[in-house]
Amino acid sequence: MQVKCNVCSIKLEKNEAVKFKGKYFHKECRRLKRIKKHINYVLTVKKNIKGSFAQIKGKINEHLGKHDYKYILFVLRKNINLNHIHGLVYFLDNENFKKEYNIYKSKKIKVKKEDMKIIESYIPQIKTKDNRKWGEIICYRSTQIQKQE
Repeated sequence: MQVKCNVCSIKLEKNEAVKFKGKYFHKECRRLKRIKKHINYVLTVKKNIKGSFAQIKGKINEHLGKHDYKYILFVLRKNINLNHIHGLVYFLDNENFKKEYNIYKSKKIKVKKEDMKIIESYIPQIKTKDNRKWGEIICYRSTQIQKQE
């Protein structure tokens, strides 16, 4: 049996659909709807943005077309002075926030030891005589120079 997605109006099989409150969705459409609802909640409740529902919804759709939703939520979590929904574009286009988000994303990457591969490097290895440490070599050399003077 086929049902119609409530977001994109495309027919899909009932066993592939996600049912929520009596309505059917594609998995991706349901996920996108939850993301939009969460961003709307953050803007209206947490940031106390005043504006019409259609205006806020339209701007959320516009920003989701340009930016990743995680980046939008990252910017909204920052202590920004946002008075209107139209001002969000200035914070999203800010290079400092983009750099900070890239650093934040890179810290989230986790790699298992099994997935790591050791590659031979062409960095020359410096060998010391008698397995002495660098500090000992420097001190030994400086005492030799002082004796010569």
